[in-house]
Amino acid sequence: MNAPRYNVYSEIAQLPTNGIHDICVAIGVFDAVHLGHQAIIRELISRARAYQATPVVITFDPLPPTIVNPELGVRRLLTLEHRYKLLSELGVEAIVCLPFTAEFAQRSPDEFCMDLFECPGLAVKALCVGRRWRFGAGASGDIEFLSRFIQQRQKSVEIVAIPELYRDHERISTTRIRNSIARGDFVCAKKLLGREYSLWGPVSKGRGIAGNVLHYPTANLDVSGMVVPPAGIYAGKACLQGKSLPGIIYLGSSPTFNQNESDPILEIHLFDFSQQIYGQYIEVFFLKFIREERKFPSAAMLIRQIEQDIFEAKRYHQQQGDSAHGLS
Repeated sequence: MNAPRYNVYSEIAQLPTNGIHDICVAIGVFDAVHLGHQAIIRELISRARAYQATPVVITFDPLPPTIVNPELGVRRLLTLEHRYKLLSELGVEAIVCLPFTAEFAQRSPDEFCMDLFECPGLAVKALCVGRRWRFGAGASGDIEFLSRFIQQRQKSVEIVAIPELYRDHERISTTRIRNSIARGDFVCAKKLLGREYSLWGPVSKGRGIAGNVLHYPTANLDVSGMVVPPAGIYAGKACLQGKSLPGIIYLGSSPTFNQNESDPILEIHLFDFSQQIYGQYIEVFFLKFIREERKFPSAAMLIRQIEQDIFEAKRYHQQQGDSAHGLS
């Protein structure tokens, strides 16, 4: 298993006990690590270099809306590990992921500030947040509150408020990206994310239907609780150990086999690929929608349709110049 490792802690106080003392910190949920989030992290890295401090992100899990407003049914864009991966790739050296519970949601801004700025052995040199960032019970804390707290405590902390970014005259936000992906608008998602939309994680064991019944083995990703595109068949690719592998994606509830899963199933069949990769981490990209999901009267009819779907996906890859992957 090629499981990555990150410097992740569950309490702020664990930083100094692990040799991290002078820090610059960015705070936020960062479920997307979109262009706006990336701007915050760039400032964090810049300040950390200037102060010769460790760049640290404080984030939260589960997503705060799932605790504060569970009726909204908010789903995540990134698994927690994917969030860690993207933040680390941007230069973050340590991550504190605080458990966001109902009790935590009721903590006052003062309590949070005490944990951060009065932690023994820890010196915060700079704090980078989005200009609209709020914290504490009822979102009662803001940048002005932080400034007052720091002044009252006679702390020397630079507060860096990052302005919001806009694309197409609209603010970049995680909600906007969730809506784009839910309707299958990958062009809009890429514009807001600053990268191709993808799902990343370890390959899990599936139901055995794709290989044993349909004779098209697949790699499966667990997407429970995730925002995903509309159900259907897509031309796609997977990145595995630095290699890009073309294939075809199925995303849906497997109605032909009466599965009716509450969370969709994601499977990718990789062309001309037969390696055993259970537990290996792959990144799956949706490239082109081929057709909607539908129920077939029999497995034989589904297999015939899969053959046509694969033909369409291979033709797409050829048009994109992927013939080097054996798609001719």
